[in-house]
Amino acid sequence: MKKWFGLVLLLLVFIYGETGEAAITNSGTNGQNIRATIVNQEDLDAYLNATGTDLSGDIVTFRNTSTLTFPNKWYFVKDKTTEWWFESISNGADVDLNEAVFAISNQSNFYLKINGGGTEENMKSIRNGTFLGSSNTNNKGGFIGQMLNGQHWYFKNLVFKNAHLQEHHLFDLAGCTNINFDTIKTYGYGHSEYSTTQLRNLYEQNPHNLYAEAIQLDLSIDGAFGGSLKDKSFFKNIQPTQESTTKVILKDSLFTTYDGRSAQGYIDGTKETVVRNYSATAIGSHTGDENKPYTELNFYRNTFNKTIRTPDKTDDKRMYPIHVKYGTKEQVKQTSNVFQNQYGNPSSNGHVGGYLAWYQ
Repeated sequence: MKKWFGLVLLLLVFIYGETGEAAITNSGTNGQNIRATIVNQEDLDAYLNATGTDLSGDIVTFRNTSTLTFPNKWYFVKDKTTEWWFESISNGADVDLNEAVFAISNQSNFYLKINGGGTEENMKSIRNGTFLGSSNTNNKGGFIGQMLNGQHWYFKNLVFKNAHLQEHHLFDLAGCTNINFDTIKTYGYGHSEYSTTQLRNLYEQNPHNLYAEAIQLDLSIDGAFGGSLKDKSFFKNIQPTQESTTKVILKDSLFTTYDGRSAQGYIDGTKETVVRNYSATAIGSHTGDENKPYTELNFYRNTFNKTIRTPDKTDDKRMYPIHVKYGTKEQVKQTSNVFQNQYGNPSSNGHVGGYLAWYQ
């Protein structure tokens, strides 16, 4: 149950001398549908006091230039989608989730939307949290991170369990540069225990049902996130640059299956469990501009276990855990990675030809 101090439809404005002004507006009941702007820890504390642990329907804009630390709690996204917006500002700052767990119901999603970032000397980061989903056939119950023209971001010690929706991405990087992923753990892809027949049918319907990467490298274009940016409230005033994503590191991370309790089970207080017998393809691109290739990519000390595939298409490089369209061995480096329960065509592994890809 959400905590709410004050009347419904109350506008609270908090002014702090150090960072300026931030506002929290509640347009719903029981602390739902809150819009908040966070510039410092006091703002975050005030927002959490207003919303409690149910984040349903909240849109939170982060403009922090100092570290924010969440209480170590369970938070819930129950019946309405939650969005976190990170606007372009000049200084980097951390958001430390402090081992908090964000449980996403089968009626909602959790969106992370980012523009801009830090600097080479002062990167922005999001770290130390778990997102537990309820991925289902209605494309609900998942985490969806979208970054347009982002730079100098560091994602560390983040866990995603049953939170990767079929045909979507955990992180979609459109025209970004200097992005680091460190100790990311993703468990499960899609919404069912896929049989060989299901895999074949999904591939025939649309191969993207299967090869949608956990971390997608993309171009900064109008249709980067599906549809026009002009129709997306956070991105509508941001101009795409037409540039490719460059300078990405993925290290010490895990991509594997999931067998355990869904977030919906925790929300309902039941012991509902799910099995997701594949991981997503881990990182790469399936679109690109041959004249603007993805460059300076480094993937090392990662474990890829049973990423999704279809037995009929072992030569489709898009199914390999690492695949980069127009990638070259000079610009795409993979070392000390562990490939488990993977399948492909030996003549395609690590060979350039449309895609540079590895499954072993």
